[in-house]
Amino acid sequence: MYYSGCQQTRAGSGGKFLTRAELEVKNKTLMDFLPKPEGSWESGYAAFNNRANIMLGTTAVFFVLTLLKVIYCLGLLFGQKKWLKSQC
Repeated sequence: MYYSGCQQTRAGSGGKFLTRAELEVKNKTLMDFLPKPEGSWESGYAAFNNRANIMLGTTAVFFVLTLLKVIYCLGLLFGQKKWLKSQC
């Protein structure tokens, strides 16, 4: 048999595979890549709480406005102020 100096491999079984450590660095799955805490936790918590309270207030206002609109339209559907029915 003729030997050409290179090793034969089956199709699909060759190639350079990365080690586990190389994969961790490539995919950034090490704890070294996690964000580092900086600054006061109280100021970050206060800022997050402020945004959450603004969102809570906004959704509460929209919920109340929706309830008022539904009550208004149900009143129109049951015969009150039929001339305003086109506004719902």
